[in-house]
Amino acid sequence: MVANLIYFFRRALSTMLRSFGLTAVAIATISISLAVLATFVLVVYNLQRLTAELGDHVGLSAYLQEDAWSEGPSIVERVESWPEVKKAWVLTSSQALSDFRNELGPDSVMLEGLPDDVVPPSVELQLYEKRWAYAEVKGLAARVLRLGGVSDVRYGQQDIEQLSSVLVMVRTVTLILGLSLGLATLLVVYNTIRLTLYARRDEIEIMSLVGATPIFLRAPFVIEGVLQGFIGGILSMFIVSLLEDVLLQQLVDGLAYLKPSSVELISIPPLFGVLLVGLGALLGMLGSLVAMARFLQWR
Repeated sequence: MVANLIYFFRRALSTMLRSFGLTAVAIATISISLAVLATFVLVVYNLQRLTAELGDHVGLSAYLQEDAWSEGPSIVERVESWPEVKKAWVLTSSQALSDFRNELGPDSVMLEGLPDDVVPPSVELQLYEKRWAYAEVKGLAARVLRLGGVSDVRYGQQDIEQLSSVLVMVRTVTLILGLSLGLATLLVVYNTIRLTLYARRDEIEIMSLVGATPIFLRAPFVIEGVLQGFIGGILSMFIVSLLEDVLLQQLVDGLAYLKPSSVELISIPPLFGVLLVGLGALLGMLGSLVAMARFLQWR
């Protein structure tokens, strides 16, 4: 059994070296296809984590009317009795302006000369951590707005909903892209193995006539397809590892306006790398099996 496997692998490697050009094209196609798929999966994975984290941490800012700035403490006392509110506090105009300056950093010079009360005081509400739905937060904001002395209520849940919509879109694109690239990989392996079979059809015919079993005939070509997919999967992970730092930094920059400091975008876990290589080998095996079945049918 071991001797047969060694023989099959040698034949597969020999065929791949003899058809180096075709093999290189097949491996390159597989590696690029799987790398593109892995890139989209990386984006989806981090967007999903970010959406979940943002949905767990929700706060509301209730801005006070100009003639009701002194009502802040009483509003804090009322909202802290609500079961949804973990903590509430008054944020004065000067504190709000100071926080805004800190967020702007070097650009805070634009705020020079503005009065301290340019930003109205507000009551800040921190909600208990859970997976908040948009309708829940919207309803709570409406309750706060009905309190006397509140002129407006702002919250970041709209950003979460927008991010969720983006996540749904990217998931759909990933699914369509995965199916398309999987089919393309199958076709490439199929055509590579088919051309190899036709180039060696006389040898296969002679081996069949002298009593070679179907397994003996097919095994080297199946192994060849598996090796192409396996090597392509490894190369795809190498490509992703080179690009993922740049990709994650672009994602961080694009979502900096809503990314909480507690969330860290992460790279593809090792288990996914193993699955990606396995997927490449599986697609290579399926492509070679289809090519073998069509070839034997046409004989």
